[in-house]
Amino acid sequence: QALVSVVAQSQTEPLRGTAASAASRVARAHPPLAAQVVERHGAAQLSDRLGDENARVQQGFLSLLNLALLEPPPRLLKLLADHQPFLPALMRLLEHATAAVRGKVLVSLRLLSTADPTFLSAAADLRLFPALDRLSRDKDPYLVTCLQSFLHALSETLPAVASAIARALLATGKPSVTAGKAKPPPPGQDRQPMKPPLSLLPVLLHALTSPAARTSAVSPATLRALAACVGQLEQLSFPGSAEFARVVLLLVEALAQQPPLILSQHQAVTQELLPALVSAALSEPDASSSSSTSAAAPPGSAPAGAGGSQRYVCLKAVGDIVAVLMADKSLYDPAAQTGGRSTKAAHAAALTKQLHELLVRQLLPKMHLLLADRDPVPQASIRLARVVMTHNPAFAVILHRLNLTSRLVACLAPSSPHLSAHSVNLIRCIVHGSDLDFEHLYEVGLAGRLAGV
Repeated sequence: QALVSVVAQSQTEPLRGTAASAASRVARAHPPLAAQVVERHGAAQLSDRLGDENARVQQGFLSLLNLALLEPPPRLLKLLADHQPFLPALMRLLEHATAAVRGKVLVSLRLLSTADPTFLSAAADLRLFPALDRLSRDKDPYLVTCLQSFLHALSETLPAVASAIARALLATGKPSVTAGKAKPPPPGQDRQPMKPPLSLLPVLLHALTSPAARTSAVSPATLRALAACVGQLEQLSFPGSAEFARVVLLLVEALAQQPPLILSQHQAVTQELLPALVSAALSEPDASSSSSTSAAAPPGSAPAGAGGSQRYVCLKAVGDIVAVLMADKSLYDPAAQTGGRSTKAAHAAALTKQLHELLVRQLLPKMHLLLADRDPVPQASIRLARVVMTHNPAFAVILHRLNLTSRLVACLAPSSPHLSAHSVNLIRCIVHGSDLDFEHLYEVGLAGRLAGV
Protein backbone atom coordinates (compact mmCIF):
# COMPACT_ATOMS: atom_id res chain seq x y z
CA GLN A 1 0.00 0.00 0.00
CA ALA A 2 2.88 2.36 0.85
CA LEU A 3 4.57 1.71 -2.50
CA VAL A 4 1.35 2.50 -4.37
CA SER A 5 1.03 5.71 -2.34
CA VAL A 6 4.55 6.70 -3.38
CA VAL A 7 3.54 6.34 -7.03
CA ALA A 8 0.52 8.56 -6.48
CA GLN A 9 2.26 11.27 -4.40
CA SER A 10 5.87 11.47 -5.52
CA GLN A 11 7.00 14.04 -8.11
CA THR A 12 10.21 12.15 -8.91
CA GLU A 13 9.62 10.01 -12.00
CA PRO A 14 12.44 7.48 -11.43
CA LEU A 15 11.18 6.94 -7.86
CA ARG A 16 7.61 6.47 -9.08
CA GLY A 17 8.72 3.90 -11.63
CA THR A 18 10.79 2.04 -9.06
CA ALA A 19 7.92 2.02 -6.54
CA ALA A 20 5.46 0.64 -9.13
CA SER A 21 7.93 -2.06 -10.15
CA ALA A 22 8.62 -2.96 -6.52
CA ALA A 23 4.89 -3.19 -5.75
CA SER A 24 4.36 -5.63 -8.59
CA ARG A 25 7.34 -7.75 -7.47
CA VAL A 26 6.05 -7.91 -3.90
CA ALA A 27 2.61 -8.94 -5.17
CA ARG A 28 4.19 -11.60 -7.37
CA ALA A 29 5.49 -13.30 -4.23
CA HIS A 30 1.95 -13.30 -2.79
CA PRO A 31 -0.65 -12.82 -5.62
CA PRO A 32 -3.71 -12.27 -3.35
CA LEU A 33 -2.09 -8.98 -2.32
CA ALA A 34 -2.60 -7.64 -5.85
CA ALA A 35 -6.37 -7.97 -5.68
CA GLN A 36 -6.40 -6.30 -2.26
CA VAL A 37 -4.34 -3.37 -3.57
CA VAL A 38 -6.54 -2.86 -6.63
CA GLU A 39 -9.74 -3.08 -4.60
CA ARG A 40 -8.50 -0.70 -1.90
CA HIS A 41 -7.22 1.99 -4.25
CA GLY A 42 -10.12 1.58 -6.69
CA ALA A 43 -10.56 1.26 -10.41
CA ALA A 44 -10.28 5.02 -10.88
CA GLN A 45 -6.70 5.13 -9.62
CA LEU A 46 -5.86 2.01 -11.63
CA SER A 47 -7.18 3.71 -14.78
CA ASP A 48 -5.12 6.81 -13.98
CA ARG A 49 -1.96 4.76 -13.55
CA LEU A 50 -2.61 2.94 -16.85
CA GLY A 51 -2.73 6.35 -18.52
CA ASP A 52 0.42 7.54 -16.75
CA GLU A 53 3.19 9.05 -18.89
CA ASN A 54 5.79 6.92 -17.07
CA ALA A 55 6.11 3.58 -18.92
CA ARG A 56 7.55 1.86 -15.83
CA VAL A 57 4.50 2.92 -13.82
CA GLN A 58 2.24 1.54 -16.53
CA GLN A 59 4.10 -1.76 -16.60
CA GLY A 60 4.05 -2.07 -12.83
CA PHE A 61 0.31 -1.53 -12.55
CA LEU A 62 -0.38 -3.82 -15.51
CA SER A 63 1.55 -6.51 -13.64
CA LEU A 64 -0.49 -5.81 -10.50
CA LEU A 65 -3.71 -6.08 -12.53
CA ASN A 66 -2.65 -9.36 -14.13
CA LEU A 67 -1.73 -10.86 -10.77
CA ALA A 68 -5.10 -9.77 -9.36
CA LEU A 69 -6.87 -11.41 -12.30
CA LEU A 70 -5.24 -14.81 -11.84
CA GLU A 71 -7.98 -15.72 -9.37
CA PRO A 72 -10.22 -12.65 -9.38
CA PRO A 73 -12.88 -12.32 -6.68
CA PRO A 74 -16.32 -11.40 -8.08
CA ARG A 75 -16.24 -7.99 -6.39
CA LEU A 76 -13.03 -7.12 -8.27
CA LEU A 77 -14.59 -7.97 -11.63
CA LYS A 78 -17.65 -5.90 -10.73
CA LEU A 79 -15.42 -3.02 -9.65
CA LEU A 80 -13.65 -3.02 -13.01
CA ALA A 81 -16.85 -3.50 -15.04
CA ASP A 82 -18.67 -0.66 -13.27
CA HIS A 83 -15.85 1.85 -13.90
CA GLN A 84 -16.40 2.77 -17.54
CA PRO A 85 -13.03 4.52 -18.14
CA PHE A 86 -11.10 1.37 -17.15
CA LEU A 87 -11.39 -0.68 -20.33
CA PRO A 88 -10.78 2.24 -22.74
CA ALA A 89 -7.66 3.13 -20.72
CA LEU A 90 -6.47 -0.47 -21.02
CA MET A 91 -7.26 -0.67 -24.75
CA ARG A 92 -5.34 2.52 -25.51
CA LEU A 93 -2.18 0.80 -24.30
CA LEU A 94 -2.38 -1.60 -27.27
CA GLU A 95 -0.93 1.34 -29.25
CA HIS A 96 1.90 1.89 -26.73
CA ALA A 97 5.40 2.29 -28.11
CA THR A 98 6.77 -0.33 -25.71
CA ALA A 99 6.24 -3.94 -26.78
CA ALA A 100 6.28 -5.13 -23.16
CA VAL A 101 3.31 -2.88 -22.36
CA ARG A 102 1.35 -4.12 -25.37
CA GLY A 103 2.09 -7.71 -24.37
CA LYS A 104 0.95 -7.19 -20.79
CA VAL A 105 -2.30 -5.64 -22.06
CA LEU A 106 -2.95 -8.81 -24.07
CA VAL A 107 -2.41 -10.82 -20.90
CA SER A 108 -4.89 -8.59 -19.07
CA LEU A 109 -7.47 -8.99 -21.82
CA ARG A 110 -6.99 -12.75 -21.83
CA LEU A 111 -7.55 -12.99 -18.08
CA LEU A 112 -10.53 -10.62 -18.16
CA SER A 113 -12.18 -12.46 -21.07
CA THR A 114 -11.69 -15.81 -19.43
CA ALA A 115 -13.19 -14.58 -16.17
CA ASP A 116 -16.13 -12.77 -17.82
CA PRO A 117 -16.75 -12.83 -21.60
CA THR A 118 -18.64 -9.52 -21.39
CA PHE A 119 -15.20 -7.87 -21.12
CA LEU A 120 -14.32 -9.46 -24.46
CA SER A 121 -17.51 -8.07 -25.98
CA ALA A 122 -16.78 -4.59 -24.66
CA ALA A 123 -13.18 -4.78 -25.92
CA ALA A 124 -14.43 -5.88 -29.35
CA ASP A 125 -16.59 -2.76 -29.49
CA LEU A 126 -13.40 -0.79 -28.81
CA ARG A 127 -11.76 -2.31 -31.93
CA LEU A 128 -9.84 -5.09 -30.23
CA PHE A 129 -9.73 -7.31 -33.30
CA PRO A 130 -8.28 -4.73 -35.73
CA ALA A 131 -5.62 -4.17 -33.05
CA LEU A 132 -4.92 -7.91 -32.98
CA ASP A 133 -4.45 -7.85 -36.76
CA ARG A 134 -1.86 -5.10 -36.39
CA LEU A 135 -0.10 -6.80 -33.48
CA SER A 136 0.13 -10.07 -35.43
CA ARG A 137 2.66 -8.38 -37.71
CA ASP A 138 4.93 -7.49 -34.78
CA LYS A 139 8.08 -9.60 -34.42
CA ASP A 140 8.91 -8.90 -30.77
CA PRO A 141 9.31 -12.34 -29.11
CA TYR A 142 7.52 -11.39 -25.89
CA LEU A 143 4.62 -9.79 -27.74
CA VAL A 144 4.36 -12.79 -30.09
CA THR A 145 4.13 -15.11 -27.08
CA CYS A 146 1.44 -12.95 -25.44
CA LEU A 147 -0.56 -12.82 -28.66
CA GLN A 148 -0.38 -16.58 -29.11
CA SER A 149 -1.52 -17.02 -25.51
CA PHE A 150 -4.46 -14.67 -26.09
CA LEU A 151 -5.52 -16.46 -29.28
CA HIS A 152 -5.27 -19.83 -27.55
CA ALA A 153 -7.53 -18.58 -24.76
CA LEU A 154 -9.85 -17.17 -27.42
CA SER A 155 -10.13 -20.61 -29.03
CA GLU A 156 -11.45 -21.91 -25.70
CA THR A 157 -13.61 -18.91 -24.76
CA LEU A 158 -15.47 -18.43 -28.06
CA PRO A 159 -16.82 -22.01 -28.33
CA ALA A 160 -18.05 -21.72 -24.74
CA VAL A 161 -19.69 -18.38 -25.57
CA ALA A 162 -21.28 -19.85 -28.70
CA SER A 163 -22.64 -22.82 -26.77
CA ALA A 164 -24.07 -20.51 -24.10
CA ILE A 165 -25.77 -18.45 -26.82
CA ALA A 166 -27.28 -21.59 -28.36
CA ARG A 167 -28.61 -22.75 -24.99
CA ALA A 168 -30.09 -19.33 -24.23
CA LEU A 169 -31.62 -19.18 -27.69
CA LEU A 170 -33.23 -22.56 -27.21
CA ALA A 171 -34.67 -21.38 -23.89
CA THR A 172 -36.04 -18.15 -25.38
CA GLY A 173 -37.44 -20.07 -28.34
CA LYS A 174 -39.93 -21.89 -26.13
CA PRO A 175 -43.17 -19.93 -26.56
CA SER A 176 -45.11 -18.81 -23.56
CA VAL A 177 -48.58 -20.34 -23.78
CA THR A 178 -51.79 -18.72 -22.61
CA ALA A 179 -55.08 -20.56 -23.05
CA GLY A 180 -53.47 -23.01 -25.41
CA LYS A 181 -52.09 -20.35 -27.80
CA ALA A 182 -48.62 -18.95 -28.18
CA LYS A 183 -48.39 -15.48 -26.65
CA PRO A 184 -47.26 -12.93 -29.28
CA PRO A 185 -44.18 -10.83 -28.47
CA PRO A 186 -44.78 -7.23 -27.29
CA PRO A 187 -44.62 -4.60 -30.07
CA GLY A 188 -41.11 -3.29 -30.68
CA GLN A 189 -39.47 -5.98 -28.57
CA ASP A 190 -37.17 -7.06 -31.41
CA ARG A 191 -35.65 -3.55 -31.45
CA GLN A 192 -34.65 -3.51 -27.80
CA PRO A 193 -31.05 -4.19 -26.67
CA MET A 194 -30.07 -7.83 -26.31
CA LYS A 195 -29.15 -9.32 -22.97
CA PRO A 196 -26.22 -11.64 -22.19
CA PRO A 197 -25.32 -14.16 -23.39
CA LEU A 198 -27.24 -13.37 -26.60
CA SER A 199 -25.59 -9.94 -26.71
CA LEU A 200 -22.20 -11.67 -27.06
CA LEU A 201 -22.98 -12.91 -30.59
CA PRO A 202 -21.28 -9.95 -32.33
CA VAL A 203 -17.99 -11.05 -30.73
CA LEU A 204 -18.07 -14.15 -32.95
CA LEU A 205 -18.52 -11.93 -36.00
CA HIS A 206 -15.63 -9.69 -34.96
CA ALA A 207 -13.40 -12.74 -34.52
CA LEU A 208 -14.49 -14.44 -37.75
CA THR A 209 -13.73 -11.34 -39.81
CA SER A 210 -10.31 -10.86 -38.19
CA PRO A 211 -7.40 -12.51 -40.08
CA ALA A 212 -5.51 -12.94 -36.82
CA ALA A 213 -8.39 -14.46 -34.84
CA ARG A 214 -10.66 -16.27 -37.32
CA THR A 215 -8.93 -19.61 -36.86
CA SER A 216 -9.59 -19.38 -33.13
CA ALA A 217 -13.22 -18.48 -33.77
CA VAL A 218 -14.24 -21.57 -35.76
CA SER A 219 -14.60 -24.95 -34.07
CA PRO A 220 -17.16 -27.77 -34.12
CA ALA A 221 -18.86 -26.25 -31.07
CA THR A 222 -19.03 -22.82 -32.73
CA LEU A 223 -20.48 -24.27 -35.94
CA ARG A 224 -22.98 -26.34 -33.98
CA ALA A 225 -24.13 -23.19 -32.19
CA LEU A 226 -24.31 -21.23 -35.44
CA ALA A 227 -26.42 -24.00 -36.97
CA ALA A 228 -28.76 -23.79 -33.96
CA CYS A 229 -29.06 -20.01 -34.46
CA VAL A 230 -29.84 -20.45 -38.16
CA GLY A 231 -32.44 -23.05 -37.31
CA GLN A 232 -34.20 -20.63 -34.97
CA LEU A 233 -34.28 -17.61 -37.29
CA GLU A 234 -38.00 -17.98 -37.98
CA GLN A 235 -38.86 -18.27 -34.29
CA LEU A 236 -36.89 -15.40 -32.73
CA SER A 237 -38.94 -13.48 -30.20
CA PHE A 238 -36.89 -11.68 -27.57
CA PRO A 239 -35.44 -8.21 -26.97
CA GLY A 240 -33.02 -7.45 -29.79
CA SER A 241 -34.08 -10.37 -32.00
CA ALA A 242 -33.89 -8.25 -35.19
CA GLU A 243 -30.25 -7.38 -34.55
CA PHE A 244 -29.54 -10.97 -33.51
CA ALA A 245 -30.92 -12.28 -36.82
CA ARG A 246 -28.89 -9.73 -38.75
CA VAL A 247 -25.65 -10.78 -37.05
CA VAL A 248 -26.43 -14.48 -37.62
CA LEU A 249 -26.78 -13.86 -41.37
CA LEU A 250 -23.57 -11.83 -41.38
CA LEU A 251 -21.80 -14.72 -39.67
CA VAL A 252 -23.10 -17.12 -42.31
CA GLU A 253 -21.88 -14.83 -45.09
CA ALA A 254 -18.47 -14.36 -43.48
CA LEU A 255 -17.91 -18.07 -42.93
CA ALA A 256 -18.95 -18.96 -46.48
CA GLN A 257 -16.15 -16.72 -47.76
CA GLN A 258 -13.44 -18.61 -45.88
CA PRO A 259 -12.57 -21.82 -47.81
CA PRO A 260 -9.65 -22.77 -45.50
CA LEU A 261 -11.96 -22.73 -42.47
CA ILE A 262 -14.65 -24.68 -44.32
CA LEU A 263 -12.13 -27.37 -45.27
CA SER A 264 -10.53 -27.54 -41.83
CA GLN A 265 -13.96 -28.01 -40.21
CA HIS A 266 -15.64 -29.87 -43.10
CA GLN A 267 -17.25 -32.51 -40.91
CA ALA A 268 -19.04 -30.02 -38.68
CA VAL A 269 -19.91 -27.88 -41.70
CA THR A 270 -21.44 -30.84 -43.54
CA GLN A 271 -23.19 -32.46 -40.60
CA GLU A 272 -24.35 -29.38 -38.67
CA LEU A 273 -24.29 -26.15 -40.63
CA LEU A 274 -25.25 -27.17 -44.17
CA PRO A 275 -28.50 -28.94 -43.17
CA ALA A 276 -29.52 -25.89 -41.12
CA LEU A 277 -28.76 -23.53 -44.02
CA VAL A 278 -30.71 -25.70 -46.47
CA SER A 279 -33.71 -25.82 -44.13
CA ALA A 280 -33.59 -22.05 -43.65
CA ALA A 281 -33.28 -21.48 -47.41
CA LEU A 282 -36.31 -23.67 -48.11
CA SER A 283 -38.48 -22.36 -45.28
CA GLU A 284 -41.23 -19.87 -45.93
CA PRO A 285 -39.76 -16.59 -44.66
CA ASP A 286 -41.92 -14.30 -42.58
CA ALA A 287 -42.19 -10.95 -44.32
CA SER A 288 -41.97 -9.08 -41.04
CA SER A 289 -38.82 -10.85 -39.95
CA SER A 290 -37.26 -10.29 -43.38
CA SER A 291 -37.98 -6.57 -43.31
CA SER A 292 -36.80 -6.18 -39.73
CA THR A 293 -33.55 -7.93 -40.58
CA SER A 294 -32.92 -5.41 -43.36
CA ALA A 295 -33.94 -2.44 -41.24
CA ALA A 296 -31.62 -3.49 -38.43
CA ALA A 297 -28.58 -2.70 -40.57
CA PRO A 298 -26.73 0.45 -39.45
CA PRO A 299 -27.46 3.62 -41.46
CA GLY A 300 -25.35 3.78 -44.60
CA SER A 301 -24.44 0.09 -44.59
CA ALA A 302 -25.67 -2.69 -46.80
CA PRO A 303 -28.18 -5.15 -45.34
CA ALA A 304 -27.15 -8.69 -44.55
CA GLY A 305 -26.96 -10.15 -48.04
CA ALA A 306 -28.48 -8.80 -51.24
CA GLY A 307 -31.93 -7.51 -50.46
CA GLY A 308 -31.56 -8.57 -46.84
CA SER A 309 -33.28 -11.85 -47.68
CA GLN A 310 -32.75 -14.74 -45.29
CA ARG A 311 -33.45 -17.20 -48.09
CA TYR A 312 -30.91 -15.58 -50.40
CA VAL A 313 -28.17 -15.37 -47.77
CA CYS A 314 -28.61 -19.01 -46.78
CA LEU A 315 -28.91 -20.25 -50.36
CA LYS A 316 -25.84 -18.32 -51.49
CA ALA A 317 -23.88 -19.64 -48.50
CA VAL A 318 -24.92 -23.20 -49.42
CA GLY A 319 -23.61 -22.61 -52.93
CA ASP A 320 -20.31 -21.20 -51.65
CA ILE A 321 -19.79 -24.05 -49.19
CA VAL A 322 -20.78 -26.77 -51.65
CA ALA A 323 -18.38 -25.29 -54.21
CA VAL A 324 -15.50 -25.50 -51.74
CA LEU A 325 -16.30 -29.07 -50.64
CA MET A 326 -16.92 -30.45 -54.13
CA ALA A 327 -13.72 -28.88 -55.47
CA ASP A 328 -11.62 -30.87 -52.97
CA LYS A 329 -11.25 -34.33 -54.47
CA SER A 330 -10.02 -35.74 -51.18
CA LEU A 331 -13.42 -34.91 -49.67
CA TYR A 332 -15.82 -35.21 -52.60
CA ASP A 333 -15.45 -38.31 -54.76
CA PRO A 334 -18.57 -39.86 -56.35
CA ALA A 335 -16.52 -42.97 -57.20
CA ALA A 336 -15.41 -43.59 -53.61
CA GLN A 337 -16.82 -46.67 -51.88
CA THR A 338 -18.07 -46.55 -48.29
CA GLY A 339 -16.74 -50.00 -47.51
CA GLY A 340 -13.36 -49.44 -49.16
CA ARG A 341 -10.11 -50.41 -47.53
CA SER A 342 -8.77 -46.87 -47.50
CA THR A 343 -9.89 -44.74 -44.58
CA LYS A 344 -9.47 -41.66 -46.74
CA ALA A 345 -11.72 -43.09 -49.46
CA ALA A 346 -14.32 -44.15 -46.90
CA HIS A 347 -14.31 -40.64 -45.43
CA ALA A 348 -14.76 -39.10 -48.90
CA ALA A 349 -17.57 -41.56 -49.65
CA ALA A 350 -19.41 -40.62 -46.44
CA LEU A 351 -19.12 -36.88 -47.06
CA THR A 352 -20.13 -37.32 -50.72
CA LYS A 353 -23.20 -39.24 -49.63
CA GLN A 354 -24.19 -36.48 -47.19
CA LEU A 355 -23.89 -33.83 -49.91
CA HIS A 356 -25.88 -35.92 -52.38
CA GLU A 357 -28.67 -36.47 -49.87
CA LEU A 358 -28.95 -32.73 -49.22
CA LEU A 359 -29.00 -31.95 -52.93
CA VAL A 360 -31.19 -34.78 -54.23
CA ARG A 361 -33.68 -35.08 -51.37
CA GLN A 362 -34.04 -31.47 -50.28
CA LEU A 363 -32.65 -28.74 -52.51
CA LEU A 364 -33.11 -29.80 -56.14
CA PRO A 365 -36.76 -30.93 -55.71
CA LYS A 366 -37.50 -27.35 -54.55
CA MET A 367 -35.69 -25.77 -57.50
CA HIS A 368 -38.98 -24.87 -59.19
CA LEU A 369 -40.01 -22.79 -56.20
CA LEU A 370 -36.59 -21.14 -55.93
CA LEU A 371 -36.63 -20.16 -59.61
CA ALA A 372 -40.06 -18.59 -59.11
CA ASP A 373 -38.95 -16.54 -56.09
CA ARG A 374 -38.06 -12.86 -56.26
CA ASP A 375 -34.57 -11.79 -57.25
CA PRO A 376 -31.82 -12.55 -56.38
CA VAL A 377 -32.92 -16.00 -55.14
CA PRO A 378 -33.27 -17.50 -58.65
CA GLN A 379 -29.72 -16.47 -59.56
CA ALA A 380 -28.39 -18.06 -56.37
CA SER A 381 -30.21 -21.31 -57.16
CA ILE A 382 -28.92 -21.29 -60.77
CA ARG A 383 -25.40 -20.71 -59.50
CA LEU A 384 -25.76 -23.61 -57.07
CA ALA A 385 -26.94 -25.92 -59.88
CA ARG A 386 -24.03 -24.76 -62.03
CA VAL A 387 -21.55 -25.54 -59.24
CA VAL A 388 -23.00 -29.02 -58.81
CA MET A 389 -22.99 -29.73 -62.55
CA THR A 390 -19.42 -28.47 -62.90
CA HIS A 391 -18.12 -31.00 -60.38
CA ASN A 392 -20.53 -33.85 -61.16
CA PRO A 393 -22.14 -33.83 -64.66
CA ALA A 394 -24.17 -36.92 -63.71
CA PHE A 395 -26.60 -34.58 -61.95
CA ALA A 396 -27.97 -33.67 -65.39
CA VAL A 397 -30.06 -36.85 -65.25
CA ILE A 398 -31.50 -35.77 -61.89
CA LEU A 399 -32.34 -32.32 -63.25
CA HIS A 400 -34.13 -34.00 -66.16
CA ARG A 401 -36.10 -36.32 -63.88
CA LEU A 402 -37.20 -33.33 -61.84
CA ASN A 403 -38.42 -31.64 -65.05
CA LEU A 404 -35.95 -28.82 -64.52
CA THR A 405 -34.18 -28.97 -67.88
CA SER A 406 -36.85 -27.06 -69.79
CA ARG A 407 -37.09 -24.47 -66.99
CA LEU A 408 -33.33 -23.91 -67.03
CA VAL A 409 -33.17 -23.71 -70.84
CA ALA A 410 -35.88 -21.04 -70.67
CA CYS A 411 -33.48 -18.92 -68.62
CA LEU A 412 -31.44 -18.41 -71.83
CA ALA A 413 -34.21 -16.33 -73.41
CA PRO A 414 -32.94 -12.77 -74.01
CA SER A 415 -36.03 -11.47 -72.23
CA SER A 416 -35.53 -13.72 -69.20
CA PRO A 417 -34.49 -11.91 -66.01
CA HIS A 418 -32.45 -15.01 -65.14
CA LEU A 419 -30.14 -14.82 -68.18
CA SER A 420 -26.60 -14.62 -66.83
CA ALA A 421 -23.17 -16.18 -67.08
CA HIS A 422 -24.29 -18.75 -64.48
CA SER A 423 -27.30 -19.85 -66.54
CA VAL A 424 -25.23 -20.09 -69.73
CA ASN A 425 -22.50 -22.09 -68.00
CA LEU A 426 -25.11 -24.36 -66.43
CA ILE A 427 -26.60 -25.24 -69.82
CA ARG A 428 -23.10 -25.71 -71.19
CA CYS A 429 -22.39 -28.23 -68.40
CA ILE A 430 -25.65 -30.05 -69.18
CA VAL A 431 -24.83 -30.26 -72.91
CA HIS A 432 -21.20 -31.28 -72.56
CA GLY A 433 -21.30 -33.55 -69.57
CA SER A 434 -24.56 -35.46 -69.58
CA ASP A 435 -25.89 -38.66 -71.07
CA LEU A 436 -29.18 -36.99 -71.92
CA ASP A 437 -30.79 -37.51 -75.29
CA PHE A 438 -30.15 -34.37 -77.30
CA GLU A 439 -33.58 -34.75 -78.84
CA HIS A 440 -35.06 -33.70 -75.51
CA LEU A 441 -32.84 -30.60 -75.41
CA TYR A 442 -33.99 -29.63 -78.89
CA GLU A 443 -37.62 -30.24 -77.88
CA VAL A 444 -37.35 -27.73 -75.05
CA GLY A 445 -36.00 -25.13 -77.48
CA LEU A 446 -32.28 -25.14 -76.70
CA ALA A 447 -31.20 -24.33 -80.29
CA GLY A 448 -33.52 -21.35 -80.53
CA ARG A 449 -32.46 -20.05 -77.14
CA LEU A 450 -28.79 -20.29 -78.04
CA ALA A 451 -29.41 -18.50 -81.32
CA GLY A 452 -31.20 -15.73 -79.44
CA VAL A 453 -28.30 -15.36 -77.02
